[in-house]
Amino acid sequence: MASVVCGSKKALEQKPFLIHYAEPITPLQHAPESLQKLLFCAENFIPCAYVSAPIMGATSPVTIAGTLALQTAEFLSGLVISQLKRKGAPILYGGGGTPMDMKTSVNVYSGPEAFLVHLAGKEMATYYCLPDFNTGGCSDAKVLDQQAAAEASVSLMQAGMAGSSMVHDVGYLESGLTASYEMLVLSDELIDMIKYILKGVTVDAESLATDIINKVGPRGNYLQEKHTMQHFKNIWYPKLFNRANHERWKEGGGKDLWKVLNERVKTILGEHKPEPLAKNVMETIEGILASKMK
Repeated sequence: MASVVCGSKKALEQKPFLIHYAEPITPLQHAPESLQKLLFCAENFIPCAYVSAPIMGATSPVTIAGTLALQTAEFLSGLVISQLKRKGAPILYGGGGTPMDMKTSVNVYSGPEAFLVHLAGKEMATYYCLPDFNTGGCSDAKVLDQQAAAEASVSLMQAGMAGSSMVHDVGYLESGLTASYEMLVLSDELIDMIKYILKGVTVDAESLATDIINKVGPRGNYLQEKHTMQHFKNIWYPKLFNRANHERWKEGGGKDLWKVLNERVKTILGEHKPEPLAKNVMETIEGILASKMK
């Protein structure tokens, strides 16, 4: 079906629009289903994120270094298998080692250990000259609350600063057991902010503006300067976060962030119209589905 959408199998290989996710089984096992998927992806040149997901203290050593050694061994064995099937088959270094919370027996998605494993995983991927799989915009919170927002922010920032190739799990709550539309929309706002931060600071004659500083001098202001008019839109402006003072916020309805996110989700679900596939493409896909159902 993906080949039909692209126009041909060759076109899909040259410009894939999907990535398959599969996992070895920690410690040091490859389940038949995982191998079947890995080999199928390699044969058809479909990118595969082969993600080792050890649980520190349960299915891997409790130390970060030990977990990294184990998950890298699992990934590398999968890498060898895929390249033996088809040399050059696209694959992403995957490693999502996270600690077991010994108080609750929960495999946590957020926390400094999980972030450090991902950061180190990016370093390993760079060493092997491979793209990497990371996570962000996720939380161990059960609802979208202050904990969820804090963990989404930190996890996305670590993934952004690491420069990871693929960031997954955006919108996940309850340690990956729940997905939240509102968390997804919140993370979109955070991602936009983080992308702005990662651009860094431009330093040139125009941005230093020393001539404007000399012109305005002491006790002046820059509100009416042409330089301000030309560049004020370069400041990052949020789509959802509210920056008004309390009085104006109340006049605008006094909505908390949860209400704003929920309304945005309903708007997207109600108004978004995805671009349809061509009629002949849809007919071919429906034929494939019908034949497989038989």
